[in-house]
Amino acid sequence: MQRFLYSLAILGAVAGNAHAQSAAFQFNGAGDQIDIDRESQWRNWDYQNNLVRDVSSPMDSTGLFDFTFLGVKPKFFPAIQNYVLDRAGFSYLDDVRFRGLNTTVTGQLKALSNDAAAPRAGDGDLTTYWEPAAADFSADGLRNWQVEVNLGRVVFADSIVVQFPPLESGGNEAVPVIPADADALSDLSAELQVAIAAISRRASLGTVLAPVDLLADDGTVTVAVGDTVLREGQGLPGTLSDIRRLNDLGIAFVEVEGVDDLGDGPKLFAVEVSMGKQAGDTSSKNYRFDVIGRGSASGVQRRFVFPLEPLDTADANLDGTPDFPGTFVHFVRITIFDSDFDAKQLLGEGEAGAVAYEALPEERRGLRVFQRLTAGGFVKRISPIIDDAGDTLLTAEQAYDTLAESEQGPIRYFGRELPRISEIEVWGPGPNLAYRPARHGGAGYEDGGNGTPLQAVDGVYLTRWYGNAWDLKYSSGYAGHDQLVCCTMWLDLGATFWIDRVLLGMVTTRETSTEGSIFGWHLQGSDGTVLRALDLQTAEDFIQLENGLAWSDLISEIYKDNNTPKVRMMQERFDLRKLRFFQQRNDDPTGARSGAYSAPGHFNELQMFGHGYPAEVSFSSPAIVLLPGVSEAEAINVRQRRVLSEIHWEAEAIVREVDPLTGQSVERAETLSEHPEVELLIQTRSSDTIDSLFTYYNKTGVGTASEKSFEVDLVEYSALVDLWTLYNAYQALEETETFTLRAHSAGDDDGDQRINEDPIDGIDNDNDRRIDEDGVAGDVGGPQALRGPGVVTITKHQRKVDDDGDGAEDEDPIDGIDNDGDSLIDEDGKRVAKPRQEPELLITPFFAGWSAWSEPYKPTRGQNRAAITSPSPRKFLQVRVTILSEDPDVTARIQSLSIDLAPPISTDLAGELALLTDAGVGRPLTDLLPTRLDYDPPLNVEPLRQSPYVFFVRAAGPDPNAPEAAAGFDEILLLTPSQARPTGIRIGRVTVEELTGSSSVSERRAVTTTFDRAYMPVAGDSLFADSDGNQVAVRSTRDSLQVLFPQSVNAGLAEGENALVEIQFQTQTLKAGSEFLALVRSSRASSVFQRVESEGRDATELVDSGTARPTVLQVDSIIDEVNIPTVFSPNGDGVNDRLDIEFTILTIRDDRPVEVAIYDLSGRRVASATPTSGLESSQSGTIGFTWDGRSGSGDVVPPGIYIARVKLETDSEDLEFMQVVNVVY
Repeated sequence: MQRFLYSLAILGAVAGNAHAQSAAFQFNGAGDQIDIDRESQWRNWDYQNNLVRDVSSPMDSTGLFDFTFLGVKPKFFPAIQNYVLDRAGFSYLDDVRFRGLNTTVTGQLKALSNDAAAPRAGDGDLTTYWEPAAADFSADGLRNWQVEVNLGRVVFADSIVVQFPPLESGGNEAVPVIPADADALSDLSAELQVAIAAISRRASLGTVLAPVDLLADDGTVTVAVGDTVLREGQGLPGTLSDIRRLNDLGIAFVEVEGVDDLGDGPKLFAVEVSMGKQAGDTSSKNYRFDVIGRGSASGVQRRFVFPLEPLDTADANLDGTPDFPGTFVHFVRITIFDSDFDAKQLLGEGEAGAVAYEALPEERRGLRVFQRLTAGGFVKRISPIIDDAGDTLLTAEQAYDTLAESEQGPIRYFGRELPRISEIEVWGPGPNLAYRPARHGGAGYEDGGNGTPLQAVDGVYLTRWYGNAWDLKYSSGYAGHDQLVCCTMWLDLGATFWIDRVLLGMVTTRETSTEGSIFGWHLQGSDGTVLRALDLQTAEDFIQLENGLAWSDLISEIYKDNNTPKVRMMQERFDLRKLRFFQQRNDDPTGARSGAYSAPGHFNELQMFGHGYPAEVSFSSPAIVLLPGVSEAEAINVRQRRVLSEIHWEAEAIVREVDPLTGQSVERAETLSEHPEVELLIQTRSSDTIDSLFTYYNKTGVGTASEKSFEVDLVEYSALVDLWTLYNAYQALEETETFTLRAHSAGDDDGDQRINEDPIDGIDNDNDRRIDEDGVAGDVGGPQALRGPGVVTITKHQRKVDDDGDGAEDEDPIDGIDNDGDSLIDEDGKRVAKPRQEPELLITPFFAGWSAWSEPYKPTRGQNRAAITSPSPRKFLQVRVTILSEDPDVTARIQSLSIDLAPPISTDLAGELALLTDAGVGRPLTDLLPTRLDYDPPLNVEPLRQSPYVFFVRAAGPDPNAPEAAAGFDEILLLTPSQARPTGIRIGRVTVEELTGSSSVSERRAVTTTFDRAYMPVAGDSLFADSDGNQVAVRSTRDSLQVLFPQSVNAGLAEGENALVEIQFQTQTLKAGSEFLALVRSSRASSVFQRVESEGRDATELVDSGTARPTVLQVDSIIDEVNIPTVFSPNGDGVNDRLDIEFTILTIRDDRPVEVAIYDLSGRRVASATPTSGLESSQSGTIGFTWDGRSGSGDVVPPGIYIARVKLETDSEDLEFMQVVNVVY
């Protein structure tokens, strides 16, 4: 049996994508614009690892972003944090308390008594609390007075704070500052939500008046100076709008009323913590807890701070003290072990005591001690009267009431203890940035055989990466070995963070000779700067990182040799820097145990800390089907496509600073142009293709509770399919098959009601597992030749049984072959057992054929809009947004994106660049029968030489579904690397064919080209005409040719017919890879430009270049055609006042620094010439500089001889050219 999940996968993908489309973006009503401007839409984008193709995460679950109605921005990571407040956002697999049960536990507060109230001790509000249940308010119940905090992961903490109810309430209450972009409580941080909840429970002690006027947007006064903002006794506001009004009025503090008695701190308590290690041996189901402090709240102290020190060895310098404060913490336990219960405070006795007692609230009323007066005038406490069965016959109060008044002693009254815990806080250096990097598109890989690198960053102290001892010889490239890497862990955080601290924890164990400690800590970090080209498809390719990235050493010498101190906690601090990638090893400085699998070190928990907004994040939209209402599955077979016109965006810079009035951190929005340290990069890519991903599984226990699937490779999957094919063939056999054979005749020789269907040819023509059994009269052959005519009986295969009665056993098993030559197929074999596993094939559709990501879009004419440069028309689009920052306190927020769409004015545009051969140059333009001999691919072009080029544009007709595009195009814009001179134009037709089974336009091939007219120059280079006088206008600029035809080029074309335009021109090519880019549009309809695609496309069969990028010959000089006047006179008379310098740079593809400096004859630098482009870097091309004859200080230089030096920085060397310049007056 073979299970195919194709249809389910397709349906799931389509349903999922339909949801993603509606959730991640929307079309406008006309269907010609895609908008992303809602918080919910941004949440449904993907966080894609921008270096590793197959690693991504849902954006909403990364923990990297703040989503509000104003847009999305990176989250700020503070340098200090109370880890209790966000405990519910973390979970882990607890294999200690719930061993073998696969139980996931979420961060929480639990209590042995009154468990429902436990979370109040971690809600950030001092006015809420945990207290023991009434049933446990006794000496016996005291054992249950315990609260445990489970942080949901192990953190590094430097202190634990336990807060009990304050003795007094009141005083000034700080008003929380609401961020401008907050629209709801959910938009705020957990701390701010807690602060709002706390202030809303307080009341104003007096009347609060407005200190200033508050104006509306139209300038009207909504609150005037002196207006009452809060009345005496009025509750403080709890809504965002009311609190924001206090912010706007500048009211930072409000004096509040005291609050009723909140309770007591416990008489005696202890604080214990656990790192998450087991108590005792590895079989224990309990965690080990260490007492880190004890306290008593019997005095006035209500806030207790317990500094933490390492709970394992951390003395690398062997000075007898830990190298740093703090420790790893997963659990905190507060245990109260003493109480005064009902007798906390003696209120008095007799009438005075009763008055004081009755004045107390019910919960504070404690013990009443009833006493009897003895004959000697003494008092004796009355106890309850209890019978032998233990039942109370009389309470103390009842016994007291039975006494005569003269015997009744004074009653003593006590106040009751209210033991309560307001807050348990665990403080540390902020969020652990290395925690489970897969959440935000990160990954880990190790080369060395143990395969568990992510267990070193999973927030569980007992899990670990086994780091076998490493040595230099296990590096890539050592001794000529490219792939010899061992014992190395690579980590990609998925985002670039600002980091200044790393910590490593190891668990004590007897599994290794070092008791779990490593020999030496090797940890290098990188911000992702690439030194060597990387091709990272999955995390398994991380081996390339060793020599592919620029690494910096993060570890000081004290931790590089741990053989003697054997510490199991290490901390390294350094200046705040950008980091994303890490390379970690157990480096044995002695080299004695390198590569030894018997001597691993345990990397149990690696944590990283810093502060600020992430330095680099990148997120992308799901694949967008550009046709409204069309699903992915439908789009596969739809030929309609859309042109990508323009992209628009709104964004702003976000600056974090401390409010000087309140001391709280606030965020301020400013324009991006004010912050060059922040970059917002928006890119697009497009596709027409959906492919299929095949995943193979073998399943066991199908249909049972123990059913499991195992992913296998194609070979193992195919082998199991073959077993099922064999089994099914065996099952299809009849228990007994009987047929009659006759000598070949004109009739039915085998009794199957057919005549002469299987003649003598050695083939089973009728698929009945018999060969040549029914031929024409006179034939000799088939089973009859051996068995003779008669009845043949075949039984279902059995082992060691003659199934076909020929005297042999098991000689012809099921394989589709006549193994024994008796003209019967598979008639005698063994019984086939049913396979124990079943094959399953999962076919998942995925987008393929993506174009490269576009260059980042830049604002056009001061507006955040730009023409989309990704290839189109297309069916699918993806948008990527990257935010970069060089300042940890500044980032960007993107508010909205819009993409304009248009119907294609040609459903298929293909371009091809060629060079005219001598034959082509010699052929008159009016000769409309050019051949392949007239054109060559654009290879080995001489730079600086004016070369005869041809650009072909093949165009199908306009989109038949869009009437507005029916006119097609009449204008071609050809962008050229240098100024071009047009020499002629031909127009014709070309027929195309599609490769069998392909619907992609990239697979269309030109078959036959015919030209029907030629345009010759009639007025210089700007006007061309054909023999009938029809004119084509051509405009040449320094970087383009604009060709305007008198009529549409491609309107009215028949099915399968394409228009063809040949543009001939001369120009220079200065560097390889320069693209000649063509665009078309309708000048009459003011339509958008549509790009002509060239790479891998076929415009005409006359040339086979498939490109618009020429290659150039290597040259000896990169700086050429230098033009520097030898004399100029900067005397201000307007004649020859300026030195204009021009030169050409050849073969340089990327921007490189270039300068022109002026020196006097002593070698002193006098001035720098100014680039005419305003840029101090350039690619290949003609470059201009100018010098006004003034020195760097602004003074006119004296007459004399100077030297002008042109300098170009390249990867291999700096190139220079120098010439003498005379300054005269």
